[in-house]
Amino acid sequence: MKVYLLAAAALLIRVPVHAQTLPACPPPVSHINVEAGAFATQPGATFRLKNFSADLVPKGKSAPMCYAKLTVVQHGEIVADDPSLTEVFTTKLAKGKSKIKNFKVVNDPQKVTLSGTLKKLVPIKFTIEGTVSTDGSSVTLHATTFKADGIPVKGLLGIFGKDLSSVIKVKGVQGISIEQNTVSFKLQTVANLKGHLAAVSNIEGALVLRYGPGSPSERPHDATDGTSAKPAAK
Repeated sequence: MKVYLLAAAALLIRVPVHAQTLPACPPPVSHINVEAGAFATQPGATFRLKNFSADLVPKGKSAPMCYAKLTVVQHGEIVADDPSLTEVFTTKLAKGKSKIKNFKVVNDPQKVTLSGTLKKLVPIKFTIEGTVSTDGSSVTLHATTFKADGIPVKGLLGIFGKDLSSVIKVKGVQGISIEQNTVSFKLQTVANLKGHLAAVSNIEGALVLRYGPGSPSERPHDATDGTSAKPAAK
């Protein structure tokens, strides 16, 4: 049965209201368990959950930040389909005033393709293909193929520079960084997700994140000061 979790919507959204208009803050830590369901983080972005267990930890001790939650995942699977990923990153790029427009994510078995238009004096359509991996907290894309207006990047090095970071600047976009030909997405910043990311993989039309037991530092904690916090009763 498809379940929409209102509490989990705090993954990517904040409450834009004044503290004096809000009631008292909720308990420090709440807990969710979902065998199979889905949650919507914003219009146009819905993610599927399987065997999912997590604590929702406030980002602050007073309103309104106590209503913004960090999702600390113990275990579970998150399936993010292409339209949802496209919508999330389009929103992030717009907020960061990026020059990238018409951004799109397409997943295929063993690879992911990012495409869009780089706003220059003459707009340039680009395509990046690569493989994904994880260091336990971030999703990393290593670009193996790069084209601009259909031309392989090797033919454009003299115009754009020697690596990917000089072509697609994401300065001001929090949680996304580029080093040479590697693009890293820090999930705690991009999606308010914290936990041990055991594996990441591509399937037809979606990216799959698999979380598993992490180090002691991944246990529920107060997001404001790092101290331990007891989970709320289930």
